[in-house]
Amino acid sequence: MCILNRHLHLLDMLFLRIFDRLIFFFFLMIRRPPRSTLSSSSAASDVYKRQYQRRVRGPAVALHALRTMIKGVLIVNNHGKPRLIKLYDGFGGGEEQQQVLVREVFASVANRSDFACNFIEVNDERIGGAGTKIVYRHYATLYFILIVDSSESELGILDLIQVFVETLDKNFENVCELDLIFHHDRVNFILDEIIMGGMVLETNINEILNATEAMKEREGPQKVGLGSRISEAFSRNK
Repeated sequence: MCILNRHLHLLDMLFLRIFDRLIFFFFLMIRRPPRSTLSSSSAASDVYKRQYQRRVRGPAVALHALRTMIKGVLIVNNHGKPRLIKLYDGFGGGEEQQQVLVREVFASVANRSDFACNFIEVNDERIGGAGTKIVYRHYATLYFILIVDSSESELGILDLIQVFVETLDKNFENVCELDLIFHHDRVNFILDEIIMGGMVLETNINEILNATEAMKEREGPQKVGLGSRISEAFSRNK
């Protein structure tokens, strides 16, 4: 009788071990795979995927609302001189209105303390009115500014600015203000790879750099102009 009980006890233990292993492999098979984090832009990518899904699933979402998540991109130096202006979907109006827009946006960010947060909620109609936010980063002599609607994630936009700056930095090997002046066509191309029509297209830095290299190969060898030589000379001294 004692031997029988011992055998039954051993069988129970064996059955429990087999059951535990089966449960382990079951949850291992149904577990979702982790999201890719191969690039530093994965945070921005995840934010925009979630925002896009929420907008598409929402009731009666207009296509116009999907197109105008980002209203404009500005790069302005410390003196208020614009180095890049890209406005989407007619935002900003005519040339005079755009000049007022740049001036008011720069005044809003330049007067802020270095200890203040990097986004501003706007009520001024000249900058977009209620429902508009300014998100910016200050790097050395340049302000990188994005004007967005109220549905945007501030942290996602800050990460997007970082992606833009890192891509420029790798493309120009330690980017400076002169690179934006003498290579404005390449800067616009990089921006268009990231944002098009107010929507985020790509946040993977490696993919953006690959597209830039492919563009250079299609253009072929070009003559080095005076502007490029000046930019290169200043880059060596940075």
